[in-house]
Amino acid sequence: MISCLAWAAILFFLVIIQKTIVDVLAFHLLSIDLTMIFVVFAGFHMGVARGSILTLWAGFLVSILTGSVTTLFMCVYMVIFSLSCLVSTRILIGTPLFIVCFTAFCAFVECILLVVVSRYYLGVAGFEAMLWALLPQIPILGILSPFFFWGFKKIEDWVHVQKL
Repeated sequence: MISCLAWAAILFFLVIIQKTIVDVLAFHLLSIDLTMIFVVFAGFHMGVARGSILTLWAGFLVSILTGSVTTLFMCVYMVIFSLSCLVSTRILIGTPLFIVCFTAFCAFVECILLVVVSRYYLGVAGFEAMLWALLPQIPILGILSPFFFWGFKKIEDWVHVQKL
């Protein structure tokens, strides 16, 4: 329980950093979804119950701060979390190269899901512009993912040491 509360606070600060500092540094031209890296980490290293609760919390926070439909990012993140859980039970997930490739793949899946839902369900125009705005985040998230995984693992270890 304590670890979930600690992760909830960390996710809150991660979303705030993602939506303020990263957007300002990228001049609002590039959106880097750092919480998606956490969703993949949760699918790899957390249990289904705790990971799904934290994934829903992350999706809720991102939806609120981006001004989108409240459940859009929750649903997209749950799809990515489920995919990560499925892959983590079948494949050895420890190598940084696999983390880079799989996170980039998940960023691509997120991009496609957001574009398709926005276009066909929400009726947002500008399909190509939205796609070109989301595509540059794929290699960036892939490159950043091993560093964030290392940091998340350190936080996970710290939370468990504090709990004992």
